[in-house]
Amino acid sequence: MIDTMGLVTLYGASPEFPSLLLAHVGSPNYVAEASWDSPAGFVYGWRWDLGKTSSAFYSSIVAKKPTWVSWQLLPTVLAALMVQTEPAELYESGQLSRDAWKIFQALDEFEVPLSTKELRARAGFPTGKENRAAYQKGVEELETQLLLAKVFSPDGEGDEMSHGLVAKLYPDAHRAAMSVGASDAVRRLLLNHVRHSSFVDSALFARHLRLPPAEVQQQVSSLIEERVLEPVAGAKSCYAFKENI
Repeated sequence: MIDTMGLVTLYGASPEFPSLLLAHVGSPNYVAEASWDSPAGFVYGWRWDLGKTSSAFYSSIVAKKPTWVSWQLLPTVLAALMVQTEPAELYESGQLSRDAWKIFQALDEFEVPLSTKELRARAGFPTGKENRAAYQKGVEELETQLLLAKVFSPDGEGDEMSHGLVAKLYPDAHRAAMSVGASDAVRRLLLNHVRHSSFVDSALFARHLRLPPAEVQQQVSSLIEERVLEPVAGAKSCYAFKENI
């Protein structure tokens, strides 16, 4: 499913994107239960089944929720969503917090991922509730900008997860992404999306991927001119893929 669709959430993070959980239960209306003894608990374990076999790229992407990306689509996703400014420049300009910068520097010293325990120690976040919160916020900041990725060690125990820089973990995809313009990448994401959908809600698509709405709308307008998409009557910001009509 991930290889076919390209961008798939673990749970139902957005009505615009397919979900492993909703596909598993066969219902778009299922609400995840906070219980291991439930479909949600069962599917949650797939994070390790997929992660330990390197089946796909894993990060918090769609609506900042757990998302899987196929290796084929990863360069496009990085080109469209990754902050391409050098992290040092982001930090110096105030666009990257001190905590996130400390974590980035710690990871930048190694070619291999670091466990949470190792990363906290090397980045200067000792044990304690306050330090844990600061560390988690820094990790989230880097992950949101697709500078950091979470990985699962094949021989890891339990729910242990490691972290690494995207540029170091996936150098080929990173280099490919740097050669693609952001506008072209957004267009490719839209095309990938509508090929597997009845229509696209451009407003939700932009919001849940944290893309500039004007950029998404510009690409939608271009695809309308090329007769790839057409507006859905009576549905604001919705466009149908003409081959699916």
